[in-house]
Amino acid sequence: MDVIPRVDASDDKVPFQTILDLYETHRCVHVVNAAAAARPRQGRWLSEIARLERLGHAAGTFNVENDAATTLTPRETLGGAGARLPPWYASFVLGDGAATRAALRRFPRGGLDDGALPGVAGGAAHHGDHAWFFVGDNRRGAAPLRGRAEHTDALAPEIAGTWHLQLSGTKVWYVRRARDGADSPARKRRRAADAPATAVAVRRGDALFVDTRRWRHRTELPVEDEVSISCARDFSFGAAPGDGAAYANVDAVVATAALDVGDVVLREDELPDCALPRLADANCAVAEDDEGNLCLVATKPIDVGDALAVPPSDDEDESDDDDEVPGAGWAGRRYHEAP
Repeated sequence: MDVIPRVDASDDKVPFQTILDLYETHRCVHVVNAAAAARPRQGRWLSEIARLERLGHAAGTFNVENDAATTLTPRETLGGAGARLPPWYASFVLGDGAATRAALRRFPRGGLDDGALPGVAGGAAHHGDHAWFFVGDNRRGAAPLRGRAEHTDALAPEIAGTWHLQLSGTKVWYVRRARDGADSPARKRRRAADAPATAVAVRRGDALFVDTRRWRHRTELPVEDEVSISCARDFSFGAAPGDGAAYANVDAVVATAALDVGDVVLREDELPDCALPRLADANCAVAEDDEGNLCLVATKPIDVGDALAVPPSDDEDESDDDDEVPGAGWAGRRYHEAP
């Protein structure tokens, strides 16, 4: 089982260099009391989420994170009536830069500047204008409420990872290291079976810094009297993240079966209505089968839950035609499974 570094910011914020050193080594760091409030702020944050929903910030990016109740709407859940519903877990993107900065200023411990990291003193990070909010209500539940199945994320190359600040309630993360892409699917399955996930309970005021390319992950909301509300932002220590198109809360694709090099991942008629990210270390490429039909082919071993990506175009700016083929552009970071 992997050990996740844990540092306590209850007495003072953690020095930037400490976080940087830990993160560069482990790519996952748990900061306890990164933004601990003097008293619970569940009511304030429920009101804030409802206000953002009324202003239309959840429209178009709302997603139900748990597998059940997929017909729920932003108004039913985020709008204030969620306490009367069966357990639910949802997310949306705050896509307006001014609204994001205003939300950051409302965070505990005096809020966050745009370049600040929760619970960290000094230094600076680059963020886009966007932020994700994850909200879940398991007050009426009888068991932990599961989010999406274990997976990795396809992040733009300049993004170092994502921080998640727990504003209310608790979220339990289950993480384990993604295996070397050079391993065969069979070997990766054996190694994965021998490496149980590590549980990290992120409570109100805690932050988790995680590179979700390197760590396979899923989350659960325990049964408790407090609604789980968290905010997440992609961050970079070097180049700034890309523009807003990289932060849409839309579908991308993860593998549901282990594949070897040369295996067909998806055929043309199976491709979902979304694009794949273009990455230098892509695991797929667009090709033609023996009948001349487009298909997506594995260019390296792929494990269950791995995010699918294709290589950069030779000339991304030459034509808009790239948007017509599978894998064009950047599709965001909330994933559904490939057929």
